[in-house]
Amino acid sequence: MTWAAPLPVVIPIVGAAFLAAFGTWLPPRIKDVVGVVAAATSAVISLLLMHHALGGYVVHWFGDWKPKGGVAIGIAFAVDPLGAGAAALGGVLTVAALAFSWSYFDEARHYFHVLVLVFLGAMCGFALSGDLFNMFVFFELMGVSAYALTAYKSEEQSPIQGALNFAVTNSVGAFLILIAIGLLYGETGALNLAQLGNTLAGHQVDGLVVVAFTLLVAGFLVKAAAVPFHFWLADAHAVAPAPVCVLFSGIMVELGVLGIARVDATVFSGVLHADQDAIRSVLVGVGVATGLVGGVMALLQRHLKRLLAYSTICHSGLFLAGVGLLDPKALAGTASYVLAHGLLKGALFLAAGVLLSELHSIDELALRGRGRALRATGLVFVVAAIGLAGPPFVGTFLGKSDIEEAGVHAGLGWMPLAFTVASVLSTAAILRAGGRVFAGWGPARDATLTPLPDEEPAAGLGRARRWQLVAPAAVLAAAGLAVSLVPGLADGSERAADLARDRGAYVSAVLESRRAPAPPAPPHEVTASSIAWATAGTLAAVALAGVLLFARRRPERVAARPLVLALRAVHSGHTGQYVTWLVGGAAALGALFALLL
Repeated sequence: MTWAAPLPVVIPIVGAAFLAAFGTWLPPRIKDVVGVVAAATSAVISLLLMHHALGGYVVHWFGDWKPKGGVAIGIAFAVDPLGAGAAALGGVLTVAALAFSWSYFDEARHYFHVLVLVFLGAMCGFALSGDLFNMFVFFELMGVSAYALTAYKSEEQSPIQGALNFAVTNSVGAFLILIAIGLLYGETGALNLAQLGNTLAGHQVDGLVVVAFTLLVAGFLVKAAAVPFHFWLADAHAVAPAPVCVLFSGIMVELGVLGIARVDATVFSGVLHADQDAIRSVLVGVGVATGLVGGVMALLQRHLKRLLAYSTICHSGLFLAGVGLLDPKALAGTASYVLAHGLLKGALFLAAGVLLSELHSIDELALRGRGRALRATGLVFVVAAIGLAGPPFVGTFLGKSDIEEAGVHAGLGWMPLAFTVASVLSTAAILRAGGRVFAGWGPARDATLTPLPDEEPAAGLGRARRWQLVAPAAVLAAAGLAVSLVPGLADGSERAADLARDRGAYVSAVLESRRAPAPPAPPHEVTASSIAWATAGTLAAVALAGVLLFARRRPERVAARPLVLALRAVHSGHTGQYVTWLVGGAAALGALFALLL
């Protein structure tokens, strides 16, 4: 099935080219159908590749330029189950976003479909590529289309500012990756991931290796919105259309975490194998810090899309901690977690889009009680929020429990508590907003919530029947809840993670054309401690939301506390400050790796 490997990229790109050439003259519904069919076809082929890749890597050499004597001359797609799964998730979310946009816009400008399909093709290319430079190229193609989608409402000032912050910070991250690629190419003469790993294996850990590793990790951390590289994400989500936010939060941020997992396993695991504890400490530490900062910042928001964006930052940090454990079980848990989160967070953003369409506001306080008539939307919103908390056997439970257990086995017994606290903060913020908007609970004023300009509905916002907007959100929420119940998902994820962490199997498949099937995984078991932590976390999130809505307190005093003031100050919206934090974070990361490696 190697011939099919490029299709998840080719099909949406060809669809985008067709719409760019002829979209001006096509009826709106034809443009909608072309976009949905292209995205759905890409998703189906990615799912087939994922299933086939469990029998070993699916390697496609463009132009049939295969390696000679272990030297990669051509460009390859090396498809593993995790990469194909990420591409499939991107396709599914794109279908939902485009289906929602049918009714969200009376008539979307034709370049909206073009940009969304280019974005999908770039995401799939990044997930499937076996070449470091082409990962960078797809990274940039993804970025360019994302910047334009962020500024879709270009007649307003806020989308331009959000897109500018997004573009500048992510371009700096891209420069870091490009410099690292140059260093590695100068040292090894290779860009293929397998050949890079083969050349560096057994290589002495010197300054060049440490610097290249640092720059790659820092660049991908920008895309993953990890602290202190995360500032752009909330600004972009606050101004991008709701269906675009589904793609940003559901899969784009997660690809940054996938990039770290891939380059560590394929390129650096051979040369840095003796320093895995140091790498684990740094990545897990950054991940947990990101989770906690994202959770606290979510509690301080009244702009619903910005609140959900900080929730994404919180969960992205937990994904990073899972990858940072450098353990197949934790990586498998991260894959399941990403899947559930992407579907549930997509449902939440679409529900926020319904509020904007129906009630012309996205401000939690301004919407207090006005969502009572939107019962289906409220149900989707609350159910998806509970799913993110991960109660036993539904939603994110499977992924989070696997990561927590792997952390305990690695000697990090505090990880379940850290994960639970971060998840409780994030989920409580969403539940508080749901209670206030859809039930009218809580005070009409709250000084602890950051005042921001409300979002105006886009020009041409649709007046279609409500169910056409709610249906995609409901489907995503139901699918996200069911993830942890899918038979065989845990075992399949562990098999895929074992294959992804096996550098020898990757080298054999890419450079020697030997397929090594994913090894059988031991039967997956759910421990009593996982159930206990999940139950406690869900109940604590509901309780905290109740406290935030009903407890008597003085918001002015809370708003004046040093931590709240400091967090608001650093999240200023100024591009220059964001770049300063990014450069300082990269320098700090480099200093840590220089000391520890």
